[in-house]
Amino acid sequence: FDKVMEHTREVLQRLDVSRAHIVGHSRGALFAARLALEQPERTRSLVILDTNTLAPEDPDFPSGAFYADLERRMPAGPPTPDSARMEAVANSYSGEHVTDDFVARMYAIASLPKTQDARERMKSLNQGQWTLGLNRRREETLRTIEEHGFSVPTLMAWGFNDPSAPLHLGLRLLDLVTRKTTRTELHVFNRAGHYSFREHVDGFNRLLAGFCLGEKTDL
Repeated sequence: FDKVMEHTREVLQRLDVSRAHIVGHSRGALFAARLALEQPERTRSLVILDTNTLAPEDPDFPSGAFYADLERRMPAGPPTPDSARMEAVANSYSGEHVTDDFVARMYAIASLPKTQDARERMKSLNQGQWTLGLNRRREETLRTIEEHGFSVPTLMAWGFNDPSAPLHLGLRLLDLVTRKTTRTELHVFNRAGHYSFREHVDGFNRLLAGFCLGEKTDL
């Protein structure tokens, strides 16, 4: 986790990004939150999307349970177009956005030797180095949010029908964030799963433009 954070900060520095709207989806929300807490001067606003990783732990829906079950149902052997489709469909309210072109691109990525090598390495690192570091930073981040909140405008957006990061986790996170964060908003997309930005493209783009850029849009 710390190496990825270091990489993220370095990318922003190399690109000479002095201030940016930071958007984090799913596990990426934890990275986005850390960046907003550590470098608020570089963060114009923070957007948190459908995240189980950043939300407070729920013993009735432990982190990683959805993906562990999905992994058990994955067919053995090398990736196929059907296996490339499984995660996106399982995480969606409707599979309409999971087009053949989308599946072809996901399958091409999954078939890359470096992707398969990374998956094999993560099998040995996941429950040790990676998960331990991730959970440590998650606990630290939640404590900081509870004690100090975010000093930048914060938007949370969620799919009402998200199967891997259920809305009740978002509401628990909202309760934590709003205690100390002056400007906090929550937007819920009905009939949307984990990828609300793909299932509600126009609505999501209007939401982001309105919050981050202050643009007036016709709703």
